[in-house]
Amino acid sequence: MISDVLSDAKNDIEYYLTELTFSDVYSDAKLREQLHELMISMEKIRVQLDTEPDIEQNFESLKTKIQERCRIANIEYRKIIFDNDNSEGLEILLQEGRSKRSVIISISNVRKAGILLEHKFENYKFLSGYNGICSYEDKYIEVLINSLDKSSIQKIYDRLFNLDNSRNYLNNISYENDTKLELTYNSSEGLNITILISPISDIAKTLLGNIQDDSISLKISGLNITQQDKTVSYLEKYANSIFFQIDLVLGLPLTVQRIQTQEENILQHNAQTPLNIKYPVCQYDKEALSLYWYARSANEMPLLQYLAYYQVIEFYFSTYSQIKATRTIQNLMKTPGFNIHNDNDVIKVLNIAKSSLARGFITEISQLEATLKECIQISLLKEFLEKNERLKSFLTKKDKMLDLEPLALNNNDEILINSIAKRIYDVRCRIVHTKNENDFDNAKSIYPFTKEANLLNCEIELIHYLAKRVLIASSSEFQL
Repeated sequence: MISDVLSDAKNDIEYYLTELTFSDVYSDAKLREQLHELMISMEKIRVQLDTEPDIEQNFESLKTKIQERCRIANIEYRKIIFDNDNSEGLEILLQEGRSKRSVIISISNVRKAGILLEHKFENYKFLSGYNGICSYEDKYIEVLINSLDKSSIQKIYDRLFNLDNSRNYLNNISYENDTKLELTYNSSEGLNITILISPISDIAKTLLGNIQDDSISLKISGLNITQQDKTVSYLEKYANSIFFQIDLVLGLPLTVQRIQTQEENILQHNAQTPLNIKYPVCQYDKEALSLYWYARSANEMPLLQYLAYYQVIEFYFSTYSQIKATRTIQNLMKTPGFNIHNDNDVIKVLNIAKSSLARGFITEISQLEATLKECIQISLLKEFLEKNERLKSFLTKKDKMLDLEPLALNNNDEILINSIAKRIYDVRCRIVHTKNENDFDNAKSIYPFTKEANLLNCEIELIHYLAKRVLIASSSEFQL
């Protein structure tokens, strides 16, 4: 510590000034006076260094400076009280697209407040849908990176930076020049663009919060950015190109970290219910249940998850289409005018049977409707939606992004089932990029890692519920 160095130096100077052996060497009166003044100054500094800083006073000073800069930049902020120690902190609301995201400053992390003041924090905005930041004024974009194959941070360091032993870096041994990949490009428009993959910056770590110290980020500077959508578009283009190259060479599938915005994450989770397991009374089709478990494992892949739930329902199309055909034939044969000796009447029966054997009633959506009508109890469905008001609101209102027909909850049961079938079938077609027969020209495809894909949360919640009800309705008696 510096205080120890100063103390040792003062003692050494004092020794040389008082030791008779050196009396002739340091005999000059003016020099001795200057050395005494130096010792006094060193002792004052040492005492200052050894004195415990007033953290609370320091934090208040930093907080006041942050508030003043927020006022000048017209950034919303508010004081908050922490329940655990009743201390006062500060919440800063920075722009994130059309919404805002908060940055919390507390006395338990004074360093965070200091880092904010070291940077032009008021210039930064959050990237909507991403764990990243940008600054239009500084022409700067930074977003966290992770691996799609769930590689550990140590493995990413080893592979990405070709380190002999990444543990050295992760244990705070400096390898600054060895832990970055940097590209520079001078565009024809006069832009000096720099692309950097390296450990996360202090300002990004501070603004994003709850970030590992050894996290890695993609940094892009030099682009003319003035709008959120354009900034995100630039980020995606560069990230896709750079990361695909890395995957081709290293077999390391990197991606930028995505997050759900408050608007996208609108589902409410039910309160914890008591677990009451009973001896099995029902058993389920192995193939259908394997699709269900596959869907449950795909939480981070909404398109794949949706299709897997859809396939659970699709597994029973032929079963319930044939049930519907059987009832149609029975009703036809019960008609007073039906005559088994009349060729035309017999042909009608054959046509119904033929359509049933040919995988349902002509169209896939008809099979879907038949399956839902047999398996879904409307009263339970409405109860499910009533318990989740935000889900109900999303499904019954027109959404501009997904542009799906709202569910008709107030109509009769058959119309409601048909509107549900149409909605989930439309989503299925957009995911697999096929046009359904009712809306060939207007169907809009849904691709991975897009805003549309992120908004599938409610659609997944609905089809998850339907898949469970179909499995329950299609179960059989449990047998060993």
